[in-house]
Amino acid sequence: MTDQNKNEKQSMPHEDEDEIKKVAKKKVIYIELDEEITSVYDRVKKLQSRDMYLVVPERAVLIQSIVNLKILQRKLHDIEKEIYIITTDPVGTKLALQAGIKVFDKIDDGSRVTREVLNPELRIQPIRASTNEYEELSPSRMPSKKISILDLMKNFKQTKRDFSWKTLWDIRHKYKDIMKKRKHLSMPGGPNRKALTTLVVISVTMLLIIFYVALPGATVYLTPESNVLEASANITLADAYLNSAELDTHPSHTLASYDVDTVVDVTITYDATGELFSGENASGTITLYNEADYEWSLVAFTRLQSPDGVIFRTQQFVTIPPATAAGPSTMDVSVLADEKDSDDSVIGDRGNLDSGTRFILPGLREVSQSLLYGENAAPLTGGKTVVTKYVIPEDFDAAYARVESELNAGAQEALQAEVDALNSEQGSDLVLLTGDFSFDTYDPDIYIPDVEGDQVPSFEVTGSMAISGVAYNYSELVNILRSELKLKKSPEKQLKSIDESSLYYEVFDIDRGAKKIKITASIKGVEEYVLDPEEESGARLIKKIKDHIAGKSIDEAEEYIQNLEEINTVDIKSWPVWAPTIPNVVENIKIKVVE
Repeated sequence: MTDQNKNEKQSMPHEDEDEIKKVAKKKVIYIELDEEITSVYDRVKKLQSRDMYLVVPERAVLIQSIVNLKILQRKLHDIEKEIYIITTDPVGTKLALQAGIKVFDKIDDGSRVTREVLNPELRIQPIRASTNEYEELSPSRMPSKKISILDLMKNFKQTKRDFSWKTLWDIRHKYKDIMKKRKHLSMPGGPNRKALTTLVVISVTMLLIIFYVALPGATVYLTPESNVLEASANITLADAYLNSAELDTHPSHTLASYDVDTVVDVTITYDATGELFSGENASGTITLYNEADYEWSLVAFTRLQSPDGVIFRTQQFVTIPPATAAGPSTMDVSVLADEKDSDDSVIGDRGNLDSGTRFILPGLREVSQSLLYGENAAPLTGGKTVVTKYVIPEDFDAAYARVESELNAGAQEALQAEVDALNSEQGSDLVLLTGDFSFDTYDPDIYIPDVEGDQVPSFEVTGSMAISGVAYNYSELVNILRSELKLKKSPEKQLKSIDESSLYYEVFDIDRGAKKIKITASIKGVEEYVLDPEEESGARLIKKIKDHIAGKSIDEAEEYIQNLEEINTVDIKSWPVWAPTIPNVVENIKIKVVE
């Protein structure tokens, strides 16, 4: 026995078993050198013991921060647990005492705490148990003498006899004296309003200070880093009936296809293009101008053309003298409009032109057209349009080509209507295969009536054509491409979304005998880093962020987070709004993911 133990034994003279309370056995936990506060809390929380001794080595992380110790004590106090620290670390001892945690200096080999208590306010007897067990309900011996039921009844009767009306009278007079003293001590004129206002202001200020110190918070809004993925695959569309045995084995990248057959019908009205002119031609006088230094002779029926293509012709041979020093020479000639203009359209009433219209001679060279030209001083009149339409042979070829074109154009629409009807009837999710070589067309049957030369404005042409295509399950195609995207994404990322509108495919091989069509399909999606706290990688990243930014300034925290490859953008909102730093308590740091 050490001298100290002897002294302690001497300081407790005449102490016997009846005077010592039996102390419940405690739980001893050994702390690692680098163990964090969260790990310690988790270990202690799982145990059923109320009082626990933490054996902490020197320079351990746990006892190097008074903040950690206070947080740990407060968290354990919330779940009604008490801890004591056993350590020889002088710094840790000092910080633990400042945090209000009782400290011991060592533990015996038999897992028993020694009696050397560093905190003088704590007095604990040596643990007598030889094993480290918990006995919260261990019986204890009372140091005083037991009181029997008979003694209790005697005391109660004596108290009842001592109580009298005189006692009540004395109590009443004492109460009146106390109330009189209160009246003398009360302030005259009621409470001071200025003092009351000052007290309220001070109280509110103190409350704000408490909120600022004890309840700071921060919300970190994170946008995960993302990028676009594109995946492609070669996929075979096999006829569901002809290749049923193969499809029953569920081969990869093979989908069942279904034939879709229908007939498309077209009826058009074709306008006849032949024209019989029976109207009147405009006529009048045009003045010819000669700016050349030589005379110009024009034969009869020489063409004169207006800017919009209307043709007039001279009616006789004329010779225009050369120009003089006074200017170009002129000559008036009679003209008559043609039946059709330069575009072979009927002129008719379009030949009625206002005065001042300039005419060129289209039969001359371009240089000469600027030397010899015409202009009407008076309007050209008398034109009248009367046209009768009739069918010409060229109309049959044009009508046939138009019907054939409309049959091909309506083929995909007719097949799609057939697929829609199948989906509605069967509740399926089929889509029509489109693109080059995606469906077959047969020779059209086109009927044109025999109206060649007939004076009719239009005639009807009908046509029909059998067509066949292929339909497949759209969802199954998307699922194959989705799997390809998942294989292509980075392991630490998740496939956030798929852009089905980006789905694209091309037909590159058709086996008509086996009824198989091979296509190359591609689709795009978005992958991003996982920030979901429910996922292991997301929880690990969020914990890493909280641990690193706790206690830092908002600018430092944003700079740190922004430099993480998993983060695209970061925005931190603190509470109170004027708080310059992130809270030291990680539980007060909230992480929200922005889509």
